[in-house]
Amino acid sequence: MRTEGGNRGGGVRSGKGVRSDRGDGERVSWLRRFANAFRVWTVAVVFAGICAAASGFAESGAAPACVPAAGRGGVASKDAPELCIDGAALMRHVETLARPELKGRDTGSPEEKVAAEYLARELTDAGLMPPPDWTSPIQPFDFKGSPAHNVVVCLRGDDPVLREEWIVVGAHFDHLGERKGQVYPGADDNASGVAGVIETARALRKCAPPLKRSILFCFFTGEERGFVGSRHFLNTSPVPKSRIVAMLNADMISRDDTRTIHVVGTQTCDAFAAVVEAGAARV
Repeated sequence: MRTEGGNRGGGVRSGKGVRSDRGDGERVSWLRRFANAFRVWTVAVVFAGICAAASGFAESGAAPACVPAAGRGGVASKDAPELCIDGAALMRHVETLARPELKGRDTGSPEEKVAAEYLARELTDAGLMPPPDWTSPIQPFDFKGSPAHNVVVCLRGDDPVLREEWIVVGAHFDHLGERKGQVYPGADDNASGVAGVIETARALRKCAPPLKRSILFCFFTGEERGFVGSRHFLNTSPVPKSRIVAMLNADMISRDDTRTIHVVGTQTCDAFAAVVEAGAARV
């Protein structure tokens, strides 16, 4: 695992920034690389552990109450929740989102709406709820005259004070769509990150003891179009932005020939570096 300060937002990112699945003809070969699901599963376990640790800080600015660990336990601490990530479910999400019928999930396309509805069903079935004052997990907005859609659910913390602080855990689910007759399915970029966040949300929903801080799980459209989905979310945040204390982003977590997990932006929060380094020591 490599941790990097940099000036980018906190997140988990694998690979060297190279898009892995630009053409429909490459879809089968890339899904073969997903076949054992080991890398996606490993990163998802570490990512879930980091999310749990961030939400489980004893107090603002304090050292983490739990740390991520390698393996199906997810985090290692006598008081920390046990997290189990289902590798088969990760693969199912990637294959569903990257299937030819969704034509690369371009922002504002009918296929992007189908993908958003799939995410909303999976998250609702997992017991996640829409954010405060929302009646649906789907957040529609206009993109160049066409409806585009974010998907947002929440998990409330249990601490009477810290539950009013929010952590945003996100991933973009759009990709390049179809261009000049060629479909860009986006299996790695970013169905893999979306799969990791869905199963992180499911695992944290089941964990005991409950987390202290509250979490917004956000699935943004429009990343490939200039971050229009995440910008819309910020402009219409369902919680006061002053109450958002951290953001973790999962992007392209399936591909890296060096078997390295890259975590960037740890300088944005003193506690994050300690959480990530503890996780790295156990991978």
